[in-house]
Amino acid sequence: LDLFGVAAPDSSPPAEPAVSSWTWVAAGCSGETAGGRAYVDYHHLSSASVGPDGNLVVSSRNLDVVWSFSADGSELEWMLSDKLGCASLATRGCLGFARPGDAFSAPHSVRQLNATSLLVLDDGNNRKGCSHATGYAGCFSRAALYDLDFDAGLARLAWQFEAPLALPGDAEQYSRADWRNAMMHDEYNFDGGSVHALAGGTVLTAFTATYPTRASNRNASAYIWEVDPRAPVREGVRSLLVVPHSG
Repeated sequence: LDLFGVAAPDSSPPAEPAVSSWTWVAAGCSGETAGGRAYVDYHHLSSASVGPDGNLVVSSRNLDVVWSFSADGSELEWMLSDKLGCASLATRGCLGFARPGDAFSAPHSVRQLNATSLLVLDDGNNRKGCSHATGYAGCFSRAALYDLDFDAGLARLAWQFEAPLALPGDAEQYSRADWRNAMMHDEYNFDGGSVHALAGGTVLTAFTATYPTRASNRNASAYIWEVDPRAPVREGVRSLLVVPHSG
């Protein structure tokens, strides 16, 4: 299945600009060239994994979307995005987010745990308030677990983890102060990273490319947490490994 048949600039443009902070254009450059031709990194696939039915779960960092394709890659089963227009060929439909604060941005390390659970590392590059122009001061990243409701066509945030502060995971509406505190103080993983569900029920979350915008981590060390999502939001960390930045 050709991805330009699923999402293309001329057929299904995003509802609003969704250009990653780390594209050449957003960084103030004119763009890369190949063979004398300028190009834009449109899809930028950031992860691919096998789902519970053998389906292929694929994320696009620059478009803020997760797609599920059939095991042989020939059919689009469903997609999840708050920016990209719905692809009519999705056999199970197109999901949105139950609340604005649930939406991920620049997804990485996406894994479908079962028929209705999706685990994502939400890097946050394209989140409103996250900008190259401000030195990424308003950027933060999180691990996020979603419940997928295909009948309603919605994904609802069931659990999230960010550090050192914590957004209330069950809040219907975040307060302006909660959201601003997370934007200004929580760690920002600007690229990659990973999130894994472990057999014992805990979740391994790795921020491997932190940005030195936080007073608590000026040397941009990598952080790897083991977190128990069943514990109260501020008590779930079971262990932390800090990997010093190598320069």
